[in-house]
Amino acid sequence: MSKLPTMLAALLLTAGSAQAGSRRVAVAPFGGPELVASEVHAVVVELVGDRYELVPAAELEQARAVAESDGSEPDAALTVARLTGADAAIVGRVAPSGEAYSLSLSVLRARTGETAGAVLVPLGATGVTEASRDRIGALLGDLLAWIDPQGSPPGEALAREKPAAAAPSAPAARTEAKVAKKAAPPRKPPLPIAFQAAVGLSAMARRFGVSQEPGLAVDPSLDSNPSPGIRLEAEAATIGEPGVALVVAIDRSIGAKASMGGVELPITQMQWSGALRGRMRVRKRWVPMVSLGYSELSHEVGLGTPGLLVPNARYAFLDIGGGTRYEIGSVALFGLARYLHTLATSGVTDPQAFGAASSKGLAAEGGVEVEVAEAILVRAGFRYLRFSLDFDGSGDLAVALDQDPEQDVIGAVDAFVGGYGEVVYRF
Repeated sequence: MSKLPTMLAALLLTAGSAQAGSRRVAVAPFGGPELVASEVHAVVVELVGDRYELVPAAELEQARAVAESDGSEPDAALTVARLTGADAAIVGRVAPSGEAYSLSLSVLRARTGETAGAVLVPLGATGVTEASRDRIGALLGDLLAWIDPQGSPPGEALAREKPAAAAPSAPAARTEAKVAKKAAPPRKPPLPIAFQAAVGLSAMARRFGVSQEPGLAVDPSLDSNPSPGIRLEAEAATIGEPGVALVVAIDRSIGAKASMGGVELPITQMQWSGALRGRMRVRKRWVPMVSLGYSELSHEVGLGTPGLLVPNARYAFLDIGGGTRYEIGSVALFGLARYLHTLATSGVTDPQAFGAASSKGLAAEGGVEVEVAEAILVRAGFRYLRFSLDFDGSGDLAVALDQDPEQDVIGAVDAFVGGYGEVVYRF
C-alpha cells in the first residue's frame, strides 16, 4: 500500500502532461560546482524557454519526487521527462577547465532514450560569457531541431517564433537575433584543445662561483647584473581535468652588457624549452602538476674574447619535476620545482677553461597569474636554475691560477636567477 500514492501521482502527472503537445523540453539540474552550475543552468533554461515549451519547475519537482531522484543523471532525467510528457531531456555538467570552466551538454530523446547529440562548450573563468552564451544557443538549435513539428533544418530550431500569446521580451528578442545569426550553417563541436600565446619581457643574471685552493690571489667568479630580454611562449592544452599541456618558450637577451676588468663586454644569453605538463584537480582550488621537458641554456661573453677567467656556458638538459596551482577567482598562484639532468655542457668545461666535469642541477619557478579580460591574462614570475660542476682537473684554468701544477679549481656553481612578465592571449 505504501507504493499506491506514488503510483497515483505518476498516473495523474503523466495524464496532465500528455495534453501539453509537442516541443516540450525538460532541463535537468546541472552537475558541477554549485554556483557556476546554477548560473549555466539558468542560461540554458532561458535559451530553451525562448523557443520551446519548458516543463514548469513545480511539475519537474513533482516528477522527481515520484522518481525518487534529483533528475540530474541521464537515466533519472529520462524518467522525469517521460513522467512530464516532454519530448526531450537536457542533461549538463560544468567542470573546471584549466583557468576556466567547460560545459558538457547532452540532449536525450524521451521516447526512445537515445542521445540526440552531445557537445562541449568552453566557458569563462567565472562562468558564462557573452560568447559562450551565443555558442550554447546555437548548439541547442542543432540539438533540438528534431522535435520541431515542421522539421526545421538543423540550427534553426531556436530561431523559430513562439505563438503570439508568448511573444518574447526585448532582452529575449535580442538573444534570439544573436542565436539566429550564429545558428546557421550547422556548427561542428569545439575542439577539445585550447591554445594560448604570450609575449613579454624577462631579465636574468648569472652567478658563477668556484671551489678553489685557499690563498689564491685570483678568484674566477662572476656576479653579473640582470640581462634584459624578450620572452615568447605558446601552449596547447586539453580541456578539462585531468589534462595535459605542451608548453614551448624562448627567452633571449637584448642589448645586455657586463663590465669585466673595466671593459664593457656584450652579453648574449638565451634559453629555449619544451615541456609536457600534466594536471589533476584534487580540490576546488588546488591543481597539482607534473612536468617533463628539455631545455638549452647559453651565456656568452663578448665576441670570442680570449683569456677570460669566467668562461662562456652552454647547457643542454632534461628536467622532471612537479608543482601546483592555487586558484582564487580570477587570480592563480603557481609554483614548480624540477631536477635537471645534464646531457651536454660546453664553454665552462672546454679544455682551455676548467675542463671536463660531472654536473647536475635544480630549478624552481613561481609566480602569479591574473585574468584581466575574458581571453587575456597577465602573468609574472621568477626563475632560478643552478648547476653544480665537479671538475676533473684537465682544463687550463683548473691548474693555472698559481705557479704549482696542482689542481686549483675543484668545482663550481653556475646559477641563473631572474624573472619575467608577460601578457597571455587565450584562443
